Amino acid sequence: MTVLVTGVIALTAFTAHADDRFKPVNYGDLKERLLVKATAGHIASLVRDPTFIVTRAPYSPELAFKKEILPYENEQLFRVVYKQESEDYEYTMGGKDLKSSGFKVYQLTLMPVDANLRPMGETFEVATKAKPGDSVKEFTGFLDEKVVNLSSVMYREVQVNDFLLNVIDVKTPQGTILANSKARVVKVVKTPQFLSFAKGRDLTVRVTPCTPELQRTNCEAVIQSVGYQRDGTWAHWQNPANRRTFKIFGLESHY
Repeated sequence: MTVLVTGVIALTAFTAHADDRFKPVNYGDLKERLLVKATAGHIASLVRDPTFIVTRAPYSPELAFKKEILPYENEQLFRVVYKQESEDYEYTMGGKDLKSSGFKVYQLTLMPVDANLRPMGETFEVATKAKPGDSVKEFTGFLDEKVVNLSSVMYREVQVNDFLLNVIDVKTPQGTILANSKARVVKVVKTPQFLSFAKGRDLTVRVTPCTPELQRTNCEAVIQSVGYQRDGTWAHWQNPANRRTFKIFGLESHY
């Protein structure tokens, strides 16, 4: 199991020798947990609401800070913590009907990270309006990183001996699980939710590396959640022993 975990979801420090791992990306490539590297030392423009960005040919999509202009180091690494995309619409003649403009509104929450992929500042938001195939000129991306290609966690799907890996610090009642930690699930408890038929999930995890704060609880912490939406904060590696299948009419389903 140890070999599998370190080989599948371990994150390592980045040096100049890792530059060839970063490739040009387009907006369709952007996803939660993606590691990106800045191609310049700043993002020049400021936008309050990306839905009001005008796109007329010829155009060149440009990411813009949503709140304030922040400088950063050239080739600074960032982790995409959250991503939202939505269809952009425009009014037809007469202003009565809406139709798709062919563009999407992209909004990203970015966390600057150091060479060890540890957070080193506050998150901030950037946004623009673009088409999925348009190139992102502000960043290159490490599309092959394992943690990016794992699924975002859906808590109701997590089982004992699965692994979770977080890309930002996560606070729990027992202490903070530092970003870039591995969390092996050792216990799952369903919890009732007040005035709801939904069941929450308390996931007891054993964390590596174990901070002095978590050493008091045998390196264990409890992640409390309601399990009906995916959470990109965590990558989820499902233990093959926990995968179940059934066949019906010759089709095989995994769950």
